[in-house]
Amino acid sequence: MEGKKSPITIQVIKVRRKLKISNEQVKMSFDIDVSVEEFPINDLYKKQSRKEAEKFLSTEFKKSFEKIIATTQEAKSDILGVGRKVHAFHTELWKKGDWQETYSTLSIEVDVKVNMKRTSILD
Repeated sequence: MEGKKSPITIQVIKVRRKLKISNEQVKMSFDIDVSVEEFPINDLYKKQSRKEAEKFLSTEFKKSFEKIIATTQEAKSDILGVGRKVHAFHTELWKKGDWQETYSTLSIEVDVKVNMKRTSILD
């Protein structure tokens, strides 16, 4: 996809999320299965093109997740449910104080892997 600019339309099939929490650091990983509905370049039948598209989508999703997390931390709103796991398995962090305040100061790293499971383009 390098050097090629083209719109791509996808449908998210499945999202799997994992959280690893230690001290005041959270590592979130998302494994996202997608179906490509439209891609004008139409070369996803090539393994290299498919890998490039998956890498591009993974990077774009990661940027979006990072913006969302920054916004939620600024708003002190744990919409992703990190606090539920902290409350259940990391009580020392939960008891540190007001969760909204604690959430807003956490270091949160995001990793995203996009997997193309289907294309509506004839391969």
